Amino acid sequence: GGGICSDISGREEEKEEEEEEEAEWALQLDEVIAGVSVGSSHIELHEVGHKALWVLSSAKPGFGVEHLRDGDMDTYWQSDGQQPHTIDITFPQQLYLHSLALYLDVKRDESYTPTRIALAYGTSAQDREPHSTVELTAPAGWVTIHLIKEGGRPLFTNFLQIGVLAMHQNGKDTHIRQVEVMAAKESSYPISPLQRFTSVEFLQYQTIR
Repeated sequence: GGGICSDISGREEEKEEEEEEEAEWALQLDEVIAGVSVGSSHIELHEVGHKALWVLSSAKPGFGVEHLRDGDMDTYWQSDGQQPHTIDITFPQQLYLHSLALYLDVKRDESYTPTRIALAYGTSAQDREPHSTVELTAPAGWVTIHLIKEGGRPLFTNFLQIGVLAMHQNGKDTHIRQVEVMAAKESSYPISPLQRFTSVEFLQYQTIR
């Protein structure tokens, strides 16, 4: 009998330690996010779109995915299919995604300009959940959308979907001129105990280069 009791109490202690560690990590993370919201300089953001695989729901020939990432505001992706028009962005590892920036121009794109965008995230296009829906009124220039979950947490994910649900003047297809994805550098955020690798073998794979 005594052996079983001590085993159970040992497990409970372990569980308590894990919960304390998780709570401490969550507190650290909250402090970091508070720092972001007041513009603290210790959070370093970098553009991570070049690390991802980009897949479009459709594209008019000559107006494909390369134009979303070419740094040229005069080129654009043009969809050529059924709505909603989607951009699937898949990273090789989970990242703390901070914000998304889209370059839109209602003056040049008129009825092709997005006016309602839905964001989703998850592990893949088949396994995703909604994040937010954003309404846009006559966008002309960079539009920034913050990728924050309920409770102020950043979006820790490896998959992001941009869905264009509606266009200016009830247009059918869409134009997006540029897309950038900003993430916090890994050193900016505490690592969750659930994601902390300890063995040398795992440490080699902690960062995919």
